[in-house]
Amino acid sequence: MTFNVLIVDDEADIRELVSGILNDNGYETDATGSYIEAIESINRKKPNLVVLDVWLGNGDKDGIRLLEKIKEDYNHMPVIMISGHGTIETAISAVKKGAYDFIEKPFDSRRLITSIEKAIETSKLQTENAELKIKAKISDDIPGQSSNVASIKQSIKKIAPLGGRCVIIGPWGSDKETIARDIHKLSPRAKNPFGVLNCRYLNVGELEIE
Repeated sequence: MTFNVLIVDDEADIRELVSGILNDNGYETDATGSYIEAIESINRKKPNLVVLDVWLGNGDKDGIRLLEKIKEDYNHMPVIMISGHGTIETAISAVKKGAYDFIEKPFDSRRLITSIEKAIETSKLQTENAELKIKAKISDDIPGQSSNVASIKQSIKKIAPLGGRCVIIGPWGSDKETIARDIHKLSPRAKNPFGVLNCRYLNVGELEIE
């Protein structure tokens, strides 16, 4: 499997240097020096890792703020911070905000590659563990081993990532809300609240207001 790394640095020569090192070691790379372009690239390509300079020369939209944005939107995406004039305080701040590592320029290429390898492996394990926890939770929520139960669980896994509307039909007491909750847990909206509205006791006039 080939991993994609996004390099974000306002110095073109550093972008070229890091890209060359990573390409020689089998990684695909994209590079940008802009906060906005970095966000667009991350949303579009979902890189396996980001190498990010602390200072991007964009005023308040610097590397640390970009790190915060990445961790807010893609918590398991590893970020390695680099800086030519970093301080211990900056390094500590970056790690506290979610950076996997902090490497000072000029950096040793072997150390960079080793850090990237470990960061990607750690991210893979975190993602796999999160998926296993969700699957285990679904198994706990919907009891039973019958073919019908297995079919429902499989449908949940297929429907949840799509992000569209879904109608769950069944008689009273068939645990439709549990199925809805499990779809929510596997959906892109899993971090957001799950709202329940009991329409059974509402008339048509009240439904829109509620």
